[in-house]
Amino acid sequence: VVAYDAIGGLEADGAVDYVDFAGRSAVTQPVHETFGDALAQSIGVGITHWDAMGGPRPTCGPTPTMFFAPDRIRQRSAEWGAEEFRRRFSAVLDGFIAASPWLKLKHHTGPQALQALYAEVVEGRVSPDEGHIVRPV
Repeated sequence: VVAYDAIGGLEADGAVDYVDFAGRSAVTQPVHETFGDALAQSIGVGITHWDAMGGPRPTCGPTPTMFFAPDRIRQRSAEWGAEEFRRRFSAVLDGFIAASPWLKLKHHTGPQALQALYAEVVEGRVSPDEGHIVRPV
């Protein structure tokens, strides 16, 4: 982990993968410039800095691609079948929860609960040690 202003001083001993949770072109651009051809993948996972989107697209290295979980869920369900996907997902989630004693799971049900939770997230009132599971009904 390095500060944003230290990106230009990084060096690569081999291939580099960049996974971007922020969505800030002001960070992505120097990563691409610094690693150039050593950058094997540039994957956007989130846009936590949605207010800093836009700006120049990287001119070197791979074209950034977006990882979108619902697309991957559809892909894996088609490959494995829905029941096998649920089994594998459940096993991985159970393992993650068991290995994370700091995590406080909170369960919600219904669209109104989802709406209320979303408002709390947007307002910054959700603690980082909370995991929220929302079920439709």
